[in-house]
Amino acid sequence: MYLHSGEAFLRRVDLEIPGRGFNWRFERIYRSGWENYETPLGYNWDFNYYRRIFQVNDYNEELVEKMFPDAKEGDIVRLDGHGREDLFIIKYDKYESPPGSYTILTRRDVDFFIERDRDGNVITYQDEGVYERLYGVNFFQ
Repeated sequence: MYLHSGEAFLRRVDLEIPGRGFNWRFERIYRSGWENYETPLGYNWDFNYYRRIFQVNDYNEELVEKMFPDAKEGDIVRLDGHGREDLFIIKYDKYESPPGSYTILTRRDVDFFIERDRDGNVITYQDEGVYERLYGVNFFQ
């Protein structure tokens, strides 16, 4: 429970399998304060493998402005599957990372993005921003 807002918050690990390089884990998150937030697990639930990005456009601009009042058409919103939302602002055909974030987002094609984090992990998105693959520092898929 978040005391400042009264929002119910729940985080659970349903399954974890030890492995080389990293442990595979299925983790889900519930937040009662999310508005009209529907995922494959139901309303207000999110899970760690439901990473996705989407571009701000006329269709979703009103929804995005609730999260990021300064967002404009062409910017990218990233939802990380852990309840975190980040806005990557487009400037001169490049995406500026959010303050305090060391993640680099690059567009390679119309529907293909590459995200590189500060630990060297590479995440690819395609087909309207759906998480496709994770390439870790110590392993490649």
